Amino acid sequence: MERWNAMIAADRSRWYREQGLWTDDTILSYFSRNVERTPEKVAIVDCRKDGGRQSISYAALDEARRSWAARFVSLGVGRGDVVSFQLPNWWEFAGIYLACETIGAVANPLMPIFRELELEAMLGLAGSRVLIIPTEFRNFKYEPMAATLKERLPALAHVLTVEQLRQDLEVRSSDCVSLASAADDVVELLYTSGTTGVPKGVMHTGNTLLSALRPFIATLQLTDGDVVFMGSPLGHQTGFLYGMVLPLILGGKAIFQDVWDARRAIDIMEADRVTFTMASTPFLTDLANPELTHGRDISAFRTFICGGAAIPRELVQRGGELLGARILSIWGMTECGIVTLVRPDDPPELAFTTDGAPLPSYDVRVIGDGMPASASVQGELQIRGPSCAVGYLERSDLFPLDAEAWFSSGDLGSMDAQGYVRISGRSKDIIIRGGENVPVVEVEMALLKHPAVRDVALVAMPDKRLGERGCAFVVASDAGFTIDEMRTHLNTIGMAKDYWPEHVELVPELPRTPSGKVQKFLLRQWAENVTPTLRQAQGLTKMVQRRQD
Repeated sequence: MERWNAMIAADRSRWYREQGLWTDDTILSYFSRNVERTPEKVAIVDCRKDGGRQSISYAALDEARRSWAARFVSLGVGRGDVVSFQLPNWWEFAGIYLACETIGAVANPLMPIFRELELEAMLGLAGSRVLIIPTEFRNFKYEPMAATLKERLPALAHVLTVEQLRQDLEVRSSDCVSLASAADDVVELLYTSGTTGVPKGVMHTGNTLLSALRPFIATLQLTDGDVVFMGSPLGHQTGFLYGMVLPLILGGKAIFQDVWDARRAIDIMEADRVTFTMASTPFLTDLANPELTHGRDISAFRTFICGGAAIPRELVQRGGELLGARILSIWGMTECGIVTLVRPDDPPELAFTTDGAPLPSYDVRVIGDGMPASASVQGELQIRGPSCAVGYLERSDLFPLDAEAWFSSGDLGSMDAQGYVRISGRSKDIIIRGGENVPVVEVEMALLKHPAVRDVALVAMPDKRLGERGCAFVVASDAGFTIDEMRTHLNTIGMAKDYWPEHVELVPELPRTPSGKVQKFLLRQWAENVTPTLRQAQGLTKMVQRRQD
């Protein structure tokens, strides 16, 4: 574990342990207690694109993690070695993670969409000893790519397919529990989702992950009776922590969907009596469809946690009516988990006017001009709490944690007198037009009120006189959307003209990460030379398709 030692400042560890926020418990110890308590209970059901469903009990999942832990040891994987796995939302994902904890290895989940360019950088930085892949997923064959990576990366000693691991289940496992990760060991290496275009390897320990979950579980009053549905990728923190780890430590049931399909998701919610899910705004948009929900019994469903982008008022209202659940907005990130949350007993309007208040054990402040800002004044949001990661792999110089354990989020926003925050964008998203800051999120939300606007993202485009102007990338309905219609609309609702975008670019889709966040760095690159031509619209279409294939 030499590479991962001294990741946690001694003062930080002492402080959180004295408060009882960090303990000696691990994700594996929670899981093992649930195995003993309810061995035959279904732990995970995965619903695959081909229509198949696979269920596994707590006892069978425990046997899988023991078998795979023994296999990893036989391959020479030791404490602190990195095991990377590029898998869809299949039950094997959880078994591999638990096997890593069993032998003190560092688990490195990777998105199935990554290809050679991304993987060579990520596996190389991690020094991965093992890479686990599907043979084929979504018409892509992974083995030829993995063979090329193995030739290029000297540290990558073994490539395994999921099919090979399944064969190991026929062999009696050995006990590797004496090697298990401790609570302060790094157990997860997760690359950020890339909204900035520069992924960083975020390092989490058992204590940082569990301290993100405990106040969340308590606030929402989640129990082992909950059925958690996850359609977001498990290779992202949303899926990993809140779709997989959360139900396993509760002793509940997780339902995975490997390829997002809203119609099938409604089928699953009805058949499995789903009670809870968490996803980004586009997932909610897809589900809140009367054609899908009419006549369906999804009465067990009570909570949709929605984040990644502001939720329009109309979507909160429509989602609540059609899904019969509370739509609760949140703010969080890979480095810290969910930080703020609208509570279930809060007034419904807070879900579309705020991004929630800090969960217990978190401190949040707004910094403007280097000083804490007053209520409702915009600045950069900073976080202090036990769930903050312990660093970026090999890039400690980029990790924004100061000597007092304040983490600079890079998000801009404000906090009202009651402690509720409102995100206004990323620090790099801000548009400064002639010295005036443009409220990006406010403009986007205003444009979404127009019936012809299905989706929108506002970014800066360079301007010699004003420094920057606004460029709105709009996904429009079949009726289209013109800049004149935009101006009329913004004038009608009374928005200051200084905030109006100077350019509208119609696009078929916005480029998003697999978790649903808009990749504005791509739009900013496009806006540098944007002109309203069909050729450029076609070029953006191809760019979006490449990111999603």
